Amino acid sequence: MRRLTVVAVGVLAFVFGGSTVVQGQQAKTLHGAAATGDIPQLQKHIDNKADINAPDDNGNVPIKLAVDAYSPEAVTLLLKAGANPNVKDSAGSTPLMAACMSGQLDVVNILLEAKASPTAKNATGMTALHCAAMMGQIEIVEALIKAGADVNAKDNNGQTAIMIAQRKGSQEMVQVLQQHGGTLPVVEDPYGMAGPATQAAPVVASASRRPEGFTIDPNVIAKQLQQMASLQTPLQTLDANSVNEQRAWVLRRSDNRTMLLRSVQKQFEDEMAFVKKVATEEKAVKTTKAVDDLVAARKKRYEKIGEELRDQRRQALQESRDTMATPTTGRGGRGSRGRGAGTTGQDAYGTTPQQARASRRTTAEPPEAPMDAETQAQVQAWLSASAEDKAALMQSTTDLDVVEYAALVESAKAEKAAKTEVAIMGLLMQREQRIATIRQRWAEDDERMQRMQERAGANGMQPGMQQGPGQGTQRGMRRGGR
Repeated sequence: MRRLTVVAVGVLAFVFGGSTVVQGQQAKTLHGAAATGDIPQLQKHIDNKADINAPDDNGNVPIKLAVDAYSPEAVTLLLKAGANPNVKDSAGSTPLMAACMSGQLDVVNILLEAKASPTAKNATGMTALHCAAMMGQIEIVEALIKAGADVNAKDNNGQTAIMIAQRKGSQEMVQVLQQHGGTLPVVEDPYGMAGPATQAAPVVASASRRPEGFTIDPNVIAKQLQQMASLQTPLQTLDANSVNEQRAWVLRRSDNRTMLLRSVQKQFEDEMAFVKKVATEEKAVKTTKAVDDLVAARKKRYEKIGEELRDQRRQALQESRDTMATPTTGRGGRGSRGRGAGTTGQDAYGTTPQQARASRRTTAEPPEAPMDAETQAQVQAWLSASAEDKAALMQSTTDLDVVEYAALVESAKAEKAAKTEVAIMGLLMQREQRIATIRQRWAEDDERMQRMQERAGANGMQPGMQQGPGQGTQRGMRRGGR
């Protein structure tokens, strides 16, 4: 029996790597203890003089893992033991930035008291203030400014915190930053028609219809989830499985809206299946029905959006073919798409493909039911989005999620289904964090492209061109010498 116990501990030590702390049959590494907020085992590692600033195989240090674990107790313990509050991960982000991104005001205050720098920048030039403004955390913004944050600091793209708040349509955040010296961007009139340069008016997102008074507070939600341990694993699984949706949002090299739509739909359906399971267990009958109704409505909406995207794609391809078609002479018109076809894409009877489709739709199909206003807005958002800029589309879809998920929360409250309510709020919290990650990836991508263009310009190449080894001038010289 002893031999089995030793083997179990040995296997655990092999899996996690590094030194272990044995307590009965439980064992965690320093990083494992930090990642789970395990105070007793963290204390044992500290007592054993472990290197609390050492990174694990993924480059994560214990204090960063403790922040990610929403454990102010673990953060405090590590700081008292000498953890570096300004340590940076592979992306240049500090524990303070991580706490701002996840809305942990208590952890932010703990780190600031430990002399965490509010002016440090990550690889994209963002500060903790940028992160807090992006997440709409007004109390954290005020704490950072009080600690000495530069309210007008710019990231690598020239964006300040107040510009981020404008883009998100957060009028209250804009006002708070202005009160502390934040300046709005100046609009220059190159023709002098509007008089002297003026400050840009705050941008209010007209598409944002989030319920008044409905907040997604990560601190509150994290504490609720700690009391409902059975929700944590399925929520973590859903978040991990969102990688396909995140990848589809980040991709900006080609038009992938159809693939993105499928990814968004799949993630939504998985989340609703989870909510329905929890609601069923709590016997929340009305909430369960509300979930079913929402899933059915969303399915129709996704089908309509997909249909419109396919029609848009077909029309674009047809117009491209029509533009490429050239008039020819001679029998049969070699190169034409059919006998009698010309540059307009008309058939022998003078009918364009668009007219033919409209005719078939009118004669062969019953008239479509009118779209509701929400579906119309979503269709327009998807059709208007470009491969390079999906920010407005993401804002529109996110606002809709918050509105409809909030309705489920109200239903759960009415039925006193507390577990279901926390499950939905946990999903919303994860979504907010993923959106922030996607926006950061976009910013990193923009910065990378800018550096590539600058290097290309320095090498005398046109932006966007690539010059491989052995190409360019030498090839031109060989051709010229022939």
